[in-house]
Amino acid sequence: MLLSLSKRILAKGLCEVKKKLLLFFMIKSIWSNLSLSKQKMTLLQTILYDPKLLIPIVIWSLIWKGLSLWKCGRNNQPRWFVALLIINTLGILEIIYLQWFQKNRNKK
Repeated sequence: MLLSLSKRILAKGLCEVKKKLLLFFMIKSIWSNLSLSKQKMTLLQTILYDPKLLIPIVIWSLIWKGLSLWKCGRNNQPRWFVALLIINTLGILEIIYLQWFQKNRNKK
């Protein structure tokens, strides 16, 4: 609806300044819908700037990432290796890989 309204307004031949203002407010409204809320942002800032919270999270993530990368490297699973190397999920994807998707080397 907002897009059709803006097309009608632009088609009527408004001056350039009004067109730019309309575009600015359209982009601002879309961006505000996509951006994080203030509560989420303050939680994220708290985690990033408080070493008491950040250091255990980094250690937890590194342990799971190292273990899962080692396992998929030993099991010759290069796609999993690249995915686990690139995607950071605080250990969630790594735990899922170790629990359900790693090859069992004992079965031959």
